Amino acid sequence: MKQTFSEWIPVERYCCNCGKKMIGYRDKEGVARMQCTRCQVSIVSIRKSRRREQIEVIAPVGQTALA
Repeated sequence: MKQTFSEWIPVERYCCNCGKKMIGYRDKEGVARMQCTRCQVSIVSIRKSRRREQIEVIAPVGQTALA
């Protein structure tokens, strides 16, 4: 059975910088983007395969990510 991406899929993550819970939405390409409301760190989660996922942590201008 093939999964269709006709709707956005919610994804929950915890900020690796401050620990706050974040919610983002995965699109049809498998990319989820979210931003922490506490420390303003942006996280981009890219699904590469069924078992592999790449996570990019982007610090805001003038700050550095702790992780």
